[in-house]
Amino acid sequence: MMDLLLKAGADPTAVDPNGRTLLEDTAMFGSGTMVQRLVDALKQVQCHGDRSVNSSGISQRRRDRSLQSAIYNGDERAARILLDYGANPSSAGENGTTPLVASADDGCENLINMLLDRGADPLPCDRFGMSATRYAVQSGCSWGVTRKLYQAVLDAGGDITAASPSSGGPTALLSFAERGCLPAVKFLLSHKVVTDTQSVATALHLALYNYPSDPVSYEEVCRLLIKEINVVNEEFGHTLHVLEPVAGGGTSLHLAAQTGSDTLVQLLLSSGVDDSVLDNEGRSALDIAKLEGHDGIAKLLSEKENLN
Repeated sequence: MMDLLLKAGADPTAVDPNGRTLLEDTAMFGSGTMVQRLVDALKQVQCHGDRSVNSSGISQRRRDRSLQSAIYNGDERAARILLDYGANPSSAGENGTTPLVASADDGCENLINMLLDRGADPLPCDRFGMSATRYAVQSGCSWGVTRKLYQAVLDAGGDITAASPSSGGPTALLSFAERGCLPAVKFLLSHKVVTDTQSVATALHLALYNYPSDPVSYEEVCRLLIKEINVVNEEFGHTLHVLEPVAGGGTSLHLAAQTGSDTLVQLLLSSGVDDSVLDNEGRSALDIAKLEGHDGIAKLLSEKENLN
């Protein structure tokens, strides 16, 4: 259909009554192939210097709006074609949303990678105060893509400690601790993306909850989070027990006892977690260990109980 229209003499730069060009509508509703054919026709118009057509139809603003349409359409090929045609990867559209922010909001990792490779600015936020990095975390993007966004923010002179939402979604640390992603947790802690101990403790609880799905990965994540909590606690002069209880009325020690990890239980005991706390059902961490059949942990907790 596109070929027929163009061969019949349709003006590729025409603007409809709503102020939209054919390129914008094709990027929003068509395919990458259609966008390519239309761009080729527009290039011919430019090449021939045809003054009988509306030259504003191929302005920078029109190209940028077409790119934004392709991004909303999730069309990677169309977006690449429009970038090659000169669209600005950092242009802001409705609500101040840039192509990178929109791609992150949708969790479109290929588009995020493409835009970053084309030099998209990672710093702008939309009118809701959300950046591409915040949206990437919220939409569940992989650590590889999120890490690339963080690095782009750093390279642009931005502050990644401000890249986690204070409300309305999980922080990066909570999200990746829950997934058991050790490289992400290491990066976030080393760059002080989260500085309050309660957030680190909540990340620990999430990792403990998910421990059974991948004990090896979650054990390392938990150990790192406990170490970080101890460092912060030493700095502020308090111990881990002030950060309890967790959901259900128990402590992180209850969760660790349930995992079956002697190492984590010992680390928590050494960190000062109160082993006498009961959950909402009146059970201690020792009771949990016995119920789960974790004899080694039960022995550790019994010895600690006898010392009290």
